[in-house]
Amino acid sequence: MLQIFPSTALRSSQTEVKRAACNEPAVITDGSNLHYLFLSEQDYEARLRREEEIAAYEERMARGIERAKAGIARGQYVVGAEAAIKRANELGNVHG
Repeated sequence: MLQIFPSTALRSSQTEVKRAACNEPAVITDGSNLHYLFLSEQDYEARLRREEEIAAYEERMARGIERAKAGIARGQYVVGAEAAIKRANELGNVHG
């Protein structure tokens, strides 16, 4: 369960905040607002890797969409599932 600490806990309860952050990010409030996350270096690195993976995936998808749009503009498309299956078989993209 996500643990929430007031900002004063960074001074008065460091051990408790650190222990909580070993399992998941600990939320630090400033006044009544949630302002900060305190997390382990391992969790931070894992989150960075995940964000990098998502960004790379989004970039691949954007390039694919642009290639598809260009193909459509050149008239390289089919209409309907049967036509798509036939064309995929012609291109050798479907095994079976």
